[in-house]
Amino acid sequence: MKMKPTLSAFLRRLPTSQSWRQTAACLLVCGAPGPAWLAADEPAPAGGQATVEAVYVLDDQPLPLPRGVDRQRAGRYRLGGLSDLVALGEGKGRGTRFLAITDRGPNAEVLIESPTGEPARRLRTLPVPEFSPVLLELKLVEAHGRRPDRATDEPPDGRIEVTSARPLRTASGKPTSGRPVAPRPLDAPVFDPRTGLPLPPDPDGYDTEGLARLPDGTLWIAEEYLPSLGRLSGEDRIVQRHVPIGTGPLANGPLAPGPVAADAIVSHTLPEALARRRENRGFEALAASRDGRRLYALMQSPAATDGGPGIDAALIEFDPRGGTTIAEHAYRLGDPGDADADAIRAADGKLSALTVLDDGALLVVEQSATESRLYRVALPAAGGKTGAALDKTLVADLLPLAPRLARDIDSGSEPPARPADLKIEGLAWLGDGRVAIVNDNDFDIAAADAGKAAARRSCLWILRVPHP
Repeated sequence: MKMKPTLSAFLRRLPTSQSWRQTAACLLVCGAPGPAWLAADEPAPAGGQATVEAVYVLDDQPLPLPRGVDRQRAGRYRLGGLSDLVALGEGKGRGTRFLAITDRGPNAEVLIESPTGEPARRLRTLPVPEFSPVLLELKLVEAHGRRPDRATDEPPDGRIEVTSARPLRTASGKPTSGRPVAPRPLDAPVFDPRTGLPLPPDPDGYDTEGLARLPDGTLWIAEEYLPSLGRLSGEDRIVQRHVPIGTGPLANGPLAPGPVAADAIVSHTLPEALARRRENRGFEALAASRDGRRLYALMQSPAATDGGPGIDAALIEFDPRGGTTIAEHAYRLGDPGDADADAIRAADGKLSALTVLDDGALLVVEQSATESRLYRVALPAAGGKTGAALDKTLVADLLPLAPRLARDIDSGSEPPARPADLKIEGLAWLGDGRVAIVNDNDFDIAAADAGKAAARRSCLWILRVPHP
């Protein structure tokens, strides 16, 4: 029987110039005929199989808002948008309580009529621009007395109980927001759906995607906009913000009523190259070393270059005590032995979650239009900037779990067209071959805007994976 060409074989037939391969990447990622069958005959990855031990579903509750915000405007939106996860406790108690962080709040691309009479445009909106990213304390509650599903023999859903919800605040105690920090040439403006006008920038705006906790209890966040790292006080106030070298003053621009500086210490300590991130592809994951002397911040995708996306995403080692960047590493997406698909993965691949293993190595969730995998990443001992891509080993292929995870998120849904659409955005190592993962349900904004009952749930899964 004649086999269809694989994705790698297809790419090898293309001219070797970067532009040709990036063009092919764009065609495949954007939905031109081919991705499904090109990937269908790819050999199975060499890693092991992950299994679901338990699933827990976030309790339904209103969107937490800072004091003084008009709740009527946000009344139809529910808590969700979980973007990262930190396990609390040690030993047998580890894996029952977690810290989590939301992202910037409900947002979507919608068709907006222009106030000037121009044709309607599809624009990115923040329907609740007053929303502050929220720090959550979570407790897992078992589903006692319930039987497994008869059709699938899957264990019953447990509950995620929110024991505390605390909006992030500035150094002086004012609410932060999810609005962009400042206009960027490469980014489209974010609009207010009520007015159809661009939202004013906020020097204390954060699109939080990463969360880490040091042994002394200090919390750090990573966010996408600049991108930046933020150090929190014991009162959940962002007291210091580390930004890329060369970042301009953090102050409201011409769209704002007046110049207001950021309410935090702003330190230019991150590599300048991070500011060249692609739109909505800044820091996506954050984790702390076991001894608390290192933070590891991972960009979601390769940065923009003159010829299109690069092929390596940046992984930063940061000293939280000294407030300095220690090392900058190159993380190459995909199978290390399949360099032919670099352009595809650079255009479509996403690094969505990160955790630290007992031996100090990293565990990373990598997703794309065709893959969803866990990789173990070894870090070199020396600091500085390393040009070679980091060594990585496949731990588990998560793709076989996609139908199950999709059912847990939405019982009426089919397996997603792209594994990345599951939006696995939180990862915590529990020890003994067990990890917790959580999905970002985008605050179930589509159902909320349509006035429908909840459709996409926020879930936390406990997985058993081959010991990395």
